[in-house]
Amino acid sequence: MACSKYEYVKSFELDDTLLPETYIVLRIDGRGFTKFTEELNFRKPNDNRGLWVMTRAAVDLMVELGGEIILSYGQSDEYSFVFRKRTSLYNRRRSKILSTVVSIYTGAYLRHLSIVFPHYDWRSIRKQGNKTKQVKGPIFDGRIILYPNLQVLQDYLAWRQVDCHINNLHNYCFWNMVYKAKAELTAKAKVNADKADLSAGDATVITSDSVQGPHSAQGPHSVQGPHSAQGPHSVTGNEVTVGRLSEVKDAVHHVLKLTNSSGKNEILFSQFGINYNTLPELHRKGTLIYRTGPSQSLTSSLVHHYPHATDTLADDPYDTTEEGLIANDQVLPFHRFCSDSPFRTTAASLVVSHQDCIKKDFWQQRDFLVHLLED
Repeated sequence: MACSKYEYVKSFELDDTLLPETYIVLRIDGRGFTKFTEELNFRKPNDNRGLWVMTRAAVDLMVELGGEIILSYGQSDEYSFVFRKRTSLYNRRRSKILSTVVSIYTGAYLRHLSIVFPHYDWRSIRKQGNKTKQVKGPIFDGRIILYPNLQVLQDYLAWRQVDCHINNLHNYCFWNMVYKAKAELTAKAKVNADKADLSAGDATVITSDSVQGPHSAQGPHSVQGPHSAQGPHSVTGNEVTVGRLSEVKDAVHHVLKLTNSSGKNEILFSQFGINYNTLPELHRKGTLIYRTGPSQSLTSSLVHHYPHATDTLADDPYDTTEEGLIANDQVLPFHRFCSDSPFRTTAASLVVSHQDCIKKDFWQQRDFLVHLLED
């Protein structure tokens, strides 16, 4: 490039080269995903369709960047990508790596979202009365963290998986209790169809036997907070009285905040007959994607990594229709992602699984991962 008198402006650019000989972890998170998932009517507490799209986008990213990303871990609306220790991708420039990864991932997410949710069009404008509303597309932010050694990196991944467990246990309790309360309110509303709102006498009582007793985070004493008897609803001992449908979620939150993990497990089993340990590993443990072969560039077309796949993503051999997704709700389409089921390529394989990476067994049984990360 020819020199000019304006070249001095380059001196304002900061050097953001990441430290060498450190593990680069880039974590992306969905921004405003609560409203986004409500607009798409995601199922609660987990929607396999949304989780599937997150993982497909992650695989796309790993393929696009060749052998630079060795391991990925995802749960809910987040994914963490672990680069090999000696990566020189974009000369280890933080801004370049961060912006490129978030851009590739968002594009891949939107592409696969349109397959699973063909009715969704982020470019459309919806009318709400006299107002118009632009349908928002998915937005992701990202951050980069540097970890000095393998032990700290392993602890990071364990931290994210523990977070997955804590959030999933809470969400299973929360949404089952909300659905139960809403069903009771709906039944009462039908009985009192002549009333515009539920009266105080038609209130629903949400209870939990585990709020008081050994599993209570604060003991058996009564709780009086900002939502006391004088407020929108009362919290006394192990009962929460709800007067309106809009208060159901707040009421359930008040019950669950008094319980620890044992208490939540007891709620699920005693009130809903759910054994948490039998829930899908996808929900309890999240998703791990890792390489099994050399850190060489993978082919750019994701479809070739699936056995018996056809020529285009649109012709995916697995049923992505609404009916198919409902019929296979617990596993769809993750039966293709069964434990240690590889995405095969000539250079390497990508494995997608839902395993425990907290225990040392995961790493001891896959020592090749350490070698790939150290490369």
